[in-house]
Amino acid sequence: MKFLDLFSGIGGFRLGMEQAGHTCVGYCEIDKFSRKSYEAIFDIKGEWTAHDITTVRITELPTADIWCFGFPCQDISLAGKLRGFTTGHRSSLFFTVTNLIKQLPDNRRPTILFIENVKNLLSINGGLDFLRVQIELYQLGYDVEWSVLDSAALVPQHRERLFIVGHLRTKRQRQVFPIPDNGTTTTKGLAQVNPTVTHQYERVYDPDGIAPTLVATSGIRTKIITPTQKSLKVSDATHRGYTNAHSGDGISLTYPTSQTRRGRVAHKKSAHFTN
Repeated sequence: MKFLDLFSGIGGFRLGMEQAGHTCVGYCEIDKFSRKSYEAIFDIKGEWTAHDITTVRITELPTADIWCFGFPCQDISLAGKLRGFTTGHRSSLFFTVTNLIKQLPDNRRPTILFIENVKNLLSINGGLDFLRVQIELYQLGYDVEWSVLDSAALVPQHRERLFIVGHLRTKRQRQVFPIPDNGTTTTKGLAQVNPTVTHQYERVYDPDGIAPTLVATSGIRTKIITPTQKSLKVSDATHRGYTNAHSGDGISLTYPTSQTRRGRVAHKKSAHFTN
């Protein structure tokens, strides 16, 4: 299917969509540095593009089956001023997109809307803003479903995001959520010793392949170890080459690829280190 990548950033949506076999026909991003990264990562030859969504005319948009957009979250996020849709101008760009769809004839409207934002969209302004999202999409002819997904299910980072899928009512697609969970979260290069725990700080990982984005103050606490595994070998720069970590020990994997500072273990202490 063909998709349009709005508020494209450096291409998070696009990466997943292309891996799923879909084709991008155009993208829109206002930040010049994000655009440079996007255009260096992907083959954008011949694609439609625009810098500012507020200046886009409906006549210039390519036809696409799916519109992907993670509209700005600054007015919604707990890290922002929580203006919401009422007084916030950046997150209200959601309605800029829906106004473009309103101008399309029925036979040109995207079959699927794939939308992402922070989890707080569900509750900001007492839930009224999320109700406005649902009403807006319903009036456009879309039935919606949504789910909060946490990246910690796949990578060593706790990052919850709200995903909304809108189905054009005249071309109803199969339900997406909830996404089935087979009970494991093992990925290539990242083996979780106990996949049944629900909190990031309670997880135990094989140190080989841990992502280098872990900062020095995060670490991983070996609070839970399976009965068959009495300890976890953490690769380090000692003569032996590793240190045994036991239940309750703190592990720092700040420099997973370093030959001199690979990993450190703080016995019977929380996983809090300084450089």
